[in-house]
Amino acid sequence: MWVELGKVGAPYGVNGWVRVESFTDPIESLLGYRVWQLSRSADERAAWKVLEGKTHGKGLIVRLEGVPDCDGAARLRGARIEVPRADLPPTRRREHYQIDLIGLKATNEEGIELGVVSEFVAAPEQTLMVVIGQREYWIPAVPEHLLKVSWDTGELRVRWPAEETAGGAVGPQRGD
Repeated sequence: MWVELGKVGAPYGVNGWVRVESFTDPIESLLGYRVWQLSRSADERAAWKVLEGKTHGKGLIVRLEGVPDCDGAARLRGARIEVPRADLPPTRRREHYQIDLIGLKATNEEGIELGVVSEFVAAPEQTLMVVIGQREYWIPAVPEHLLKVSWDTGELRVRWPAEETAGGAVGPQRGD
């Protein structure tokens, strides 16, 4: 299983460096992986060795082996940076990788099954977990709402109501 940890951006300079958007926290953790798999689709993936990299503004700049100039860097623009799931460091207690939660059955505190975790979406204030069942629920991916993971049953217990609220949004009303 491959985990996306970043995205290649525009070339940086004329010597083959590229801008990189890192999805790791802290962002420079991405530089700890010395070989990246760059992909544009599920069937197109190639290994690229990281020669050097550093933080630059809100992202990173990186030099990859075999990318000698701006033209070579431009060809990589838009590629996803992936690593094998097995290469990720172990999590601490009550920490989980988002990729591991996808596919779990989400059940609320009342025991009502809301659906299955389908994806995570980065929003301006926080990451949202999308659960799809009879309805679609967008649940803030924070400890207040994500209560317990049971790997034995493949279930994620959440603090979230099952009923639809005013305005078509699913979840608590403002001020709750």
